[in-house]
Amino acid sequence: MRSKRLTRQLKKAFGDESIEANLKAVLDNLPDTVAEKAALQHFADVLPEFLNSVQESYDQTEERVVMAQRSVDISNVELTEVNQNLFNLNKTFQAMVNSLGQGFFLFGADGVCLPVYTKACETLLEVVPAGLQASKVLGVPEEKAEYFQRWCDLLFREVIEFSEIAAAGPSTFPHSKDLSVAIEYKPVRDYDGNVELIVAIVTDRTNEVRAKKEANEMQAFAVLVSSIIRDRERFRRYVDSARVILRETWDMIDRDFLQEQELQVIKRQLHTLKGVSGSFGM
Repeated sequence: MRSKRLTRQLKKAFGDESIEANLKAVLDNLPDTVAEKAALQHFADVLPEFLNSVQESYDQTEERVVMAQRSVDISNVELTEVNQNLFNLNKTFQAMVNSLGQGFFLFGADGVCLPVYTKACETLLEVVPAGLQASKVLGVPEEKAEYFQRWCDLLFREVIEFSEIAAAGPSTFPHSKDLSVAIEYKPVRDYDGNVELIVAIVTDRTNEVRAKKEANEMQAFAVLVSSIIRDRERFRRYVDSARVILRETWDMIDRDFLQEQELQVIKRQLHTLKGVSGSFGM
């Protein structure tokens, strides 16, 4: 069965879709003496096969169009799915980065922070970095802002090793709640290896600093106890001597008027007391 498309083409070319029947009628009425009758008969014989070939070509073309349309539809579905997956992945990545507790933000050669930062910056730096000058975000005093910008220029020009220049930048943040906030810097490079952006990594080291301080205090106390145990007799004499010195000092201080010589005696006694205390780690 001929398709509507082929039928339209036959009507357009010959004025009628029944070209085989019309050609047969012409041949039947044409005398055998006409020289062109044999050629017309051959044309009539091969015409059905030719039209079938055209129809097959049309069918194949339409099938390809349908397949192409399906591919486009599938591609659109796949593209939508990929976009959704990327969106979900981005949300997951953002959640993971924010859960680290570290602050990350980026700034360019002009010193302006990009709108890319982690939530921890709002706590550790007490500000939203996006669009602000990095010097302000990092708590650099106004009188040192020019120095900070020169430091940035050196970072991006990388006249010497990046890590050496970075070490000269702000390494801590003056937090209003006495958090110990440490700052370090990493480069983001372009395809040519040039520094394109700077990543500031902000870390809360409060617990670490406190633990270190407590460890030092415990170590100092252990040294004190060890010194006392090791030299008990000397420590006893030190305590007795300290009592005498403090009693004499208070007696002199209670007077209405002190001579210069008496003040010098008090200073020497307290200095002696301090020196002996130091020998026990006090």
